[in-house]
Amino acid sequence: MSFCGGGAEMKSRGSRFVPCTVLECSAIVSSSNGFGGKDGVPFTNRDIGVENLPVEVLYSFSWVGTGWESLLLDLFLLDDFNFGNVTVVQLLFGGFAVVVGCEVLVDKARRWVQAPISHLWFSAPTSDVLESFQHGSYRQDSREFGNLTFLVSLDLGSNNFNGNLPQEMTRLRRLKFLDLSFNSFSGKVPSWFGFLHQLQVLNLGNNSCTSSIPSSFSNISTLENLNLNFNSIEGQIPKVIGNIRVLKLRGNNLIESIPLSLSNASRIEFIAFTGNSLSGSLPNDLSSGLPILKGLYLITINEFDGPIHSEIGRLSNLQKLAVGTNHFTGIIPQEIGNLANLMELWMEGNQITGSVPISIFNISLLQTLTLEQNNLSGFLPREIGNLNKMQLLQISVNKLIGEIPKEISNLIELEVLNLGFNSFSGSLPPNMCSVLPNIEQLFLGILTNLVGTIPHSISNCSKLKLELSGNKLTGLIPNSLGYLTHLQFLNLGENNFTSDSSLSFLTSLTNCRNLTDLYLPFNPLNGMLPDSTGNLSISLRNFYAGNCKIKGRIPNEVGNLSSLLDLDLPGNNLVGSIPT
Repeated sequence: MSFCGGGAEMKSRGSRFVPCTVLECSAIVSSSNGFGGKDGVPFTNRDIGVENLPVEVLYSFSWVGTGWESLLLDLFLLDDFNFGNVTVVQLLFGGFAVVVGCEVLVDKARRWVQAPISHLWFSAPTSDVLESFQHGSYRQDSREFGNLTFLVSLDLGSNNFNGNLPQEMTRLRRLKFLDLSFNSFSGKVPSWFGFLHQLQVLNLGNNSCTSSIPSSFSNISTLENLNLNFNSIEGQIPKVIGNIRVLKLRGNNLIESIPLSLSNASRIEFIAFTGNSLSGSLPNDLSSGLPILKGLYLITINEFDGPIHSEIGRLSNLQKLAVGTNHFTGIIPQEIGNLANLMELWMEGNQITGSVPISIFNISLLQTLTLEQNNLSGFLPREIGNLNKMQLLQISVNKLIGEIPKEISNLIELEVLNLGFNSFSGSLPPNMCSVLPNIEQLFLGILTNLVGTIPHSISNCSKLKLELSGNKLTGLIPNSLGYLTHLQFLNLGENNFTSDSSLSFLTSLTNCRNLTDLYLPFNPLNGMLPDSTGNLSISLRNFYAGNCKIKGRIPNEVGNLSSLLDLDLPGNNLVGSIPT
């Protein structure tokens, strides 16, 4: 394939000049160049009839501004425009663009023409580029759309279309790919989709469609990918939907249980039912009927209950399992450790009991583990150090005991660690922060029996949000906290921390220019607020230091904290006047 761009040599054609390669190229490309208008590219309808070119691709992006985009727009507006050999044209963000290798033909004239159109993409903030679309809504009396009978791919995603889906689409019997997502289409999901017998991908996500999923969907034996996320669809999950591989029904109003027939959808790879009102238990034979399942999302708002069966450990291809915020009971089965490809495990917000099985910590690919807000007990095993790809670890609000294993320092990819609201004892691993270079959020609050001091290595974690409240930590609040240059949130409340009389740690915190929340209450600080308190981050919104035995006056410089919403200093020994 040859391409023609902005710097082509000009060839005489009659009294006009045309870039020499235009008469030979198979693709005209214009992307991020500096054409100053079509005067620099002297094409007119008489100069260059597209029917005379072997061009298959016209490729131009809207950010070119005036220039080739303007030229192409003029060409498409010509009443006598003939597409000839042009087979690829794409409308992208208000400009014309073309994707190489696809067969696309769109009539930008004032009528649709019969042409071998097979792919059509529109992605424009305003939709007035087509006569058949007015002010973002499809004109219901227009029949031209149905004339695109060769259409194989239609993408109208991320526009402002509204109203009902046009029934003319039922004539697009060759259609394989249809994307209408991120619009404002409303009304019932049409049953006529069942007539599109070659459809493979249907994306209606993020619209306002209502009613139930039509039973006619079972007629689309070719359908592999169905996305109805974030609509207002009601009723039950259909028993049969083609040879489905990807089924996305997030954020709807679906009810009742997962149909048993879904357990036999042997080709399915991804199921997402998050944010519905589904209930019941997981089918026992889920694993045997879904041998290639890679993703199962059932979290939030649903009301699934019962145990998580040991058979789930037979889903050997599973990469993402999300069953959080339901009513599951029983224990986490040891067999879950057989999921060697698992990368994300979400089980938070259930009623799961027992201990955390050691087998989980043998899943070497695991990156996300969330078990918070259950009734888990026992120890956190040393094998946790095997998870060297772990990025998000949340086991808060349980009944775990014992020491925080020092092996947690092996999790070199860790970004978020939340072990709060448990009954851990002992001290913080001394090198925890020196070997966790990516840690951004460390939540170890309300651990009841945690003792010792803040390790000096904490200064290595410059991105940190730090929560250590409600423990029995002691010692000076280290000035090294000032090295946490991206610190946003610091809660050291309800411990036994002390400081020097000048509360110099507050001066060090003036280096933390992103600090928004500072909580120090119920610590015996025994000092005076320094004038540098007024130099804390201008983003500071909450400053709590009640019952800290602070004495002296409130410095006038506190008035510099222009974003401060809450200044809480009760139960201290402050004197003087309140700054105005």
